[in-house]
Amino acid sequence: MEKARAALLEAIEGISAEVPALPGHQELLLVKAKADHDWQQTAERMAARSWWFDRVRADDMAGNVRQQLHAHQLAAAGDPADLQRAWVVLGNLESYLLAERRVLCALEDLVALRSTLWDPRLDEVAEITVAMRQFWTEMAPTLPRDVVLPLDGPAVEPRLSAPLVEAVGQLLQFALSPRQTEQRHASRPVVGNTRWLVWSLAWLRIETVCTEVGQHAARSAARVKAAERRRTYVDLQRQCEALVAALQAVRGA
Repeated sequence: MEKARAALLEAIEGISAEVPALPGHQELLLVKAKADHDWQQTAERMAARSWWFDRVRADDMAGNVRQQLHAHQLAAAGDPADLQRAWVVLGNLESYLLAERRVLCALEDLVALRSTLWDPRLDEVAEITVAMRQFWTEMAPTLPRDVVLPLDGPAVEPRLSAPLVEAVGQLLQFALSPRQTEQRHASRPVVGNTRWLVWSLAWLRIETVCTEVGQHAARSAARVKAAERRRTYVDLQRQCEALVAALQAVRGA
């Protein structure tokens, strides 16, 4: 990445670029430029040097997810049903996507706490959650919200009453039949590297925010005297900790 950073700085004036310390993302450059920077011109200049890049924003993870949805919609303009069928297959058979969908359900449960107890830092998590749900609703409209294990026979629901990280582990480790493996392999090209990158960064941001909120909730639970208030803080702490553990499992898969 140092070669890419040097090439970018040499070709483009008025920007800064560094390799961020993000686990599992050694291929990223964190670039800072003016708000009106012409990224199309930057892309053309870099392409002339045989360098290509995908641009995602470090300060708008929900916007990145929405942009990915828009890109998929444009790509599907000729045959949206074909793309939707592929996403339904992957949503049912790709282990890390099944795990993602299970975490998304848990995030929606967390957002539902807004009426009981809320930390303003979770506003960003809520926005990302809405964007992610919109992606799945648009790309795989026939896919149910609830996650089930993809078996050849009748679908078997994971033990959703089990800890979230246990349910996610179950989804990450299931074995496909040969027919299902063939279906999954045929559908994989629709995901694309940029979608994987965008969602990985969004999950990492959610993990960071939930870690901070969970720690704050734990301190608050230890400080407040009202039993009911203490319970709400403990519930928030537990949900945040469960989400962090589940996301770490997804990233480590």
